[in-house]
Parts: sequence; C-alpha cells; structure tokens
Amino acid sequence: MSDEKKLNDFEIELRDKLIKQLNLFDIDSNSFTRETTFFGQGSTLGLDSIDALEIDYMAEKEYNIKILTSERSESTFANFGTFADFIKKNINRDLPK
Repeated sequence: MSDEKKLNDFEIELRDKLIKQLNLFDIDSNSFTRETTFFGQGSTLGLDSIDALEIDYMAEKEYNIKILTSERSESTFANFGTFADFIKKNINRDLPK
C-alpha cells in the first residue's frame, strides 16, 4: 500500500469506531482508505439512511459533534477521507455547556 493510502492514527481510530457502530465486521478493515466511499450506487460500503443516523450518533457520542443538516453533504461524506477531516476539524465543537 502506498504512503498516501495509509491511514494515520486518528483515521484508524475513526475507522474502527465506524466498523463497530455500523456492525461492518465482514469488511476487511485494512481495505479502508481515505477514498473509501460510504453512500450511493457503486459505493465501497453501500451504506443507507439508517447507517447515516448511526454515523450521526457516533459523531455526537464519541467526538461531541452534532452534524448539522447543512453539513450532511458530499463535502462531509464524499468518502472516508473527507469525513475524517470533518471530524478532526470539529472535535468537541458541541460539548455540553
């Protein structure tokens, strides 16, 4: 695997939490790359709207981020890389006051 395909420590942690939250245990975690796609026809993971709710729940529970309706877009969910960047940028944004 080339260096740009390798996940950093944060991405590995996020990948593992996604696999657990979505019960994706039949997927080889080593096949996850920043280019892994979540939704839509031909996507790598083939997730659906119920999975999107699970991802929202995980982001809030694990990273204190409430994903806003305006953020539920391709700029956030185009692939695992864009999602990881979004999470990392917004960690603890919505901590309870």
